[in-house]
Amino acid sequence: MLRYLLASLFFVSLTATAYGLENSEGLPEIQQQEPQEMGAPADVSDDELEKFAKINLKAQEQEIEPQVDPQGFQSLVEDHDLRLEEFQQINMAVQQDPELQEELQEIFAELERDRR
Repeated sequence: MLRYLLASLFFVSLTATAYGLENSEGLPEIQQQEPQEMGAPADVSDDELEKFAKINLKAQEQEIEPQVDPQGFQSLVEDHDLRLEEFQQINMAVQQDPELQEELQEIFAELERDRR
């Protein structure tokens, strides 16, 4: 189950990043961020990482795809007290930092235990 969640996470995260590049619907555009240099610490709090995980799980549960329903996805992100730009920054940090990936796996496992 955890592998499925992680695969879904990266799908949602990558499509969220992609949808923000061209935006004709008046939604805030996501700015492309320069990748962090290797070895640079990611500036993501535990609270932000947990919100990021919950957003991804909720998007999966509700079948919200950012490219198909950008407004729905934006609402979902904002319902968790993040901006789209913050979501993208967390996504990029997770993709680049193996320690954050491990923390995220632990959060997913904890959230899955809580759902039972």
